[in-house]
Amino acid sequence: MTEIAMSCGFDTIRNFNRVFRQITGYSPRELPDGYILNLRSNSGNDPDFDPTIKTSELMSD
Repeated sequence: MTEIAMSCGFDTIRNFNRVFRQITGYSPRELPDGYILNLRSNSGNDPDFDPTIKTSELMSD
């Protein structure tokens, strides 16, 4: 989990856990089995943003 959080740009696992709870209402350890998040985040506020389109690319350093 820490490796994924850091790869997504979180500086600390504590920060990731805080944001995770804000979005889901649960900590990563409390997340119920089968939980589905029906929200797509768009930090850029671009109404045309769709991370699921086939032309999307995973960015890494």
